[in-house]
Amino acid sequence: MARLPTFRLSYRDSLLRFREFIDGCSDFGSRIRSHQIFHIIRKGAPLSNRRYLRLRMISTFVANFILASVSVVSIFRLHFTGQRLSGHFQIDFGKKTDYRTVAIAEIIAINSVVSFFHSGDLWASIRSLGSKVSPIYIESIAQLVFTIVWPVYLYRTSLRRRGDILSEMISREIFYGNVYLSVSQFVFRQTRIERLLVIDDPRNVATLCLAARNLSVRTIGYMHGKFNSFHVGLTVIPFDRYLVWNPYFAAKIRELWGGSYPGAIHVVGLIRKDVQAWISKYDTPLSNVLWLEEDETPMDQMHPYLQAIKNDFRLSIIVRAKPRAGLHTDLAHLGCKMDTTSSFYESVVTHRPFAVIGCHSTALIEAHLFGITPISIKTDLDYGHELIDDKVVLSCDGPESLLILLQALIARPLGGRTLSSCDKFIEPFLPGSVSEVLAKEGFSIVVPSIAAGL
Repeated sequence: MARLPTFRLSYRDSLLRFREFIDGCSDFGSRIRSHQIFHIIRKGAPLSNRRYLRLRMISTFVANFILASVSVVSIFRLHFTGQRLSGHFQIDFGKKTDYRTVAIAEIIAINSVVSFFHSGDLWASIRSLGSKVSPIYIESIAQLVFTIVWPVYLYRTSLRRRGDILSEMISREIFYGNVYLSVSQFVFRQTRIERLLVIDDPRNVATLCLAARNLSVRTIGYMHGKFNSFHVGLTVIPFDRYLVWNPYFAAKIRELWGGSYPGAIHVVGLIRKDVQAWISKYDTPLSNVLWLEEDETPMDQMHPYLQAIKNDFRLSIIVRAKPRAGLHTDLAHLGCKMDTTSSFYESVVTHRPFAVIGCHSTALIEAHLFGITPISIKTDLDYGHELIDDKVVLSCDGPESLLILLQALIARPLGGRTLSSCDKFIEPFLPGSVSEVLAKEGFSIVVPSIAAGL
């Protein structure tokens, strides 16, 4: 068996190669799978062994079959009601709902909405089916269709005989993109939706927006987290209206679209209903530093920085580990305390840090809500450098410069800001603004007076 490539390109090199590839593609199947193709180019082929892959494929097929079966029943039920409804595409984590979706969903009358889901965990979604009303998992239906037609496509082409693993992976994504698009259009047509509200998940928005556009269904997107030039899935098909956190991201999406976004952009604050409550609980900061563990930035690479902070006896380090990251027993000798709270906001209120340190996390931006200074550590991973380049966060080049920066911050006057441009900061959620936009698009609003801006 041929040895699988294990290289990983930098984000910037991957973007250059992706653009070279995509510029030569006219098929929408490739463009709407831009996000997936970009990461195939960046990561190469997976390292999983055959037995693990076989077991995972079986588990995935069974889970998708269950979710697709439930979805088909929901589609038929909604089709025969004869109602013209609104659609809402969400990310499903099982019993846990994304806080952005919770904030948006409370504005819309639930009996007027068809719920479409992307499953972040297939089996968790299955376990939570009893708590959902007529859920539809478009991707699960598309996966089953793909499982049937993909072998036929392979049989009719010479793709498998070439033995090029990466070419096959990309061709598979392109083919699946066309299947996903067709299934999405079928589902939208059968459920009779007239408008579609979408969380801006770059894995899915291009397909959903193109399917909606083909059926003259208007789309309204709302911001999930920070984005940059590497979120290539957001620059394929625009939303008719896009709800973003602040002027900085309004300008950023225009920049990614070459200076002018084809749809309307609305600034609505951070989409989270309990932001103001958390802010009111935040008290005078202490000499605590909150350190964020992040994807693709192992904590052992951060040890020199943690050691530098430890050298100043005035500073205390609290490490917020990723969910399911396991115990970091090696951090005890560095004087670190492990955060045990359930959310970033609770962690901020509990520990009252004066600085939040990470590399590229969206939480660095959210720290502005509390007047806390965000600091980004420069690493070989060039994913989050736009935050530094745009002066959204402070940065340091090494452990010594980090310690000097922290010592300067702890000596500043209470409440003094270190970043001055007001468009970089996020305001709390503005539900009235969201209600007004959705009402104009024909959504049924729970409290009509809110939609009127009262």
